[in-house]
Amino acid sequence: MVRVRDMNKVRIMCLLVIVAIFFGAFPSLTNAQVQNLPKVSVLPDSPFYFLVSIGEQLSVFLTPGGSGKAKQEMLLADTRLAESYALLMKRKPSDVLTVLEKYEEYVLHITERLRRETGRGLETDQMVSIISERFYPQQMTLADLYVISPEQIQPAVFLAMQTSKDAYKKAITYLSPDQQGNLMRNTAAVKEQTLQYISNLRIQGNDLPYFPLEIEQDAF
Repeated sequence: MVRVRDMNKVRIMCLLVIVAIFFGAFPSLTNAQVQNLPKVSVLPDSPFYFLVSIGEQLSVFLTPGGSGKAKQEMLLADTRLAESYALLMKRKPSDVLTVLEKYEEYVLHITERLRRETGRGLETDQMVSIISERFYPQQMTLADLYVISPEQIQPAVFLAMQTSKDAYKKAITYLSPDQQGNLMRNTAAVKEQTLQYISNLRIQGNDLPYFPLEIEQDAF
């Protein structure tokens, strides 16, 4: 009888993990809500959210390679931003603080993976690419979040912007001078778009603090 109960527990746990994977662990970037963010189906205020956390941990663990794990973690960082937006729309700002902390944790995890992979050629380049591709879009999303956040939440949003910037600034130092130049050229358009986007938010009367994005010059 004990063995039967144990087997039932195993079956239930396996079912919960499968549900977690399908309800948020592998969000799709093709289902855009805000600034090309993943679609979220379960929010942190749900009693079933722990299943999402389990599924996310499994998704990173099961993804092979440093760059593969970094890509998955960046997707999950985007998911935290989507959750933050959804929670603000539901007028539940208190939950946003924890979600933004998780966003920062994923960004820092990727930076640490990059540090460990330094010198491995293609893996390093791919991880820098993962960070650089999402930096400016995430800055625009965070600017949106700042504008719609209550005053007590805005410092946390601004801290997330700074964490993202620091990660990008650190990442590009792992590139050669030629690669850095190529990156500047490849990101020039989206950088200008981001600067214009934030400028427009200020022109519209939003109290968005000054946030310099001229970071390439700082890093070189």
